[in-house]
Amino acid sequence: MLFHWFYGGKGESRSALVMKNLIKERSSQAVSCAYLKGASYEVGSLRPISEIEELKKDTNTLDTLLTLGLETFSLSTKKPVELAKSSIEKTVDRAGVDRSQIDEVIYATSGYAMSGKPWCPVHYSKELNSLLLSLNLSHCTGMGVSFSQCVNIIAAIELAVGLVESGRKKNVLVFSADCLSPHESRLVDNGISVISDAAASCIVSSEQNNGYFIEAINKNIDWGLLEIDSASDFSTFFKRTAEGISGAVQQLNQSLGRVGSDYEQLLTNSVNLSILRIISRQTKVDVDRIYSKNISRFAHCDCSDILINLADYELEKEGEKSDPVLLLASGPYVWGAMSLVRMC
Repeated sequence: MLFHWFYGGKGESRSALVMKNLIKERSSQAVSCAYLKGASYEVGSLRPISEIEELKKDTNTLDTLLTLGLETFSLSTKKPVELAKSSIEKTVDRAGVDRSQIDEVIYATSGYAMSGKPWCPVHYSKELNSLLLSLNLSHCTGMGVSFSQCVNIIAAIELAVGLVESGRKKNVLVFSADCLSPHESRLVDNGISVISDAAASCIVSSEQNNGYFIEAINKNIDWGLLEIDSASDFSTFFKRTAEGISGAVQQLNQSLGRVGSDYEQLLTNSVNLSILRIISRQTKVDVDRIYSKNISRFAHCDCSDILINLADYELEKEGEKSDPVLLLASGPYVWGAMSLVRMC
């Protein structure tokens, strides 16, 4: 979804004016504003990537990944919803929202879309049921978001924003959770990163306190990429992927009258340092403004990357007002961008 803005007021930064006028515009249209709060996460035990069986047999790829910033990955023996429960409990505490006031839950996972997973959709429903009961959230119906893979969390937050802005819901819990079985490969396609087990969560709320104002969300998709074999035609795959990234961010920025240099930080998937340089070129955000601290710690946590990085970034900036933050999630054929402004 794209939102439009207009200037107003004097003596304030362009970013502050954009945010204030978006809030004013939506209020005049009887549209509730949406705020993201309580970003948290849970991971498994951190192990050296050299312990991954595939990398033991492929030392060239191992050396490349180490050179590109990877060191450890998250390995969990728990089910995805078990990791999610720990993350959600942190989110509820950090957001300061009573559980009785949470009126919807959205579960983002790649598990539905990928074959060979140890927990099929029916099991996911049963696990979600047990999770909601254990968290005293059984009054929520629960929704599932999948098929966008690494962009699932952006898609889930976009759905939550729609529920809040329409006035139908006041506090929507969004969480992501993905774990691989021992039989699944942890190497990302083309050997560009390693997949970790993780869960992350946040609350999208109509209440302004202690959170980020969600200025805009935009997604971009190229279904044709699914027909391209990246191994045999990498140049075409790379070109269209780069165009997908730039398209998602350009459309977002155009709706806000913003450019890449307006963002204090870009939070994206923790893939590798080389990918960050590509993202920097496509988004026009300086590479030193791209959050990279979790590449060495966690590697790629599927769609949870974005909230994991936001949670750590927020702890570093706690109590500080900041310029807008750009969140970018990149999948194999879909990309999602979101602009946030911290409310103090």
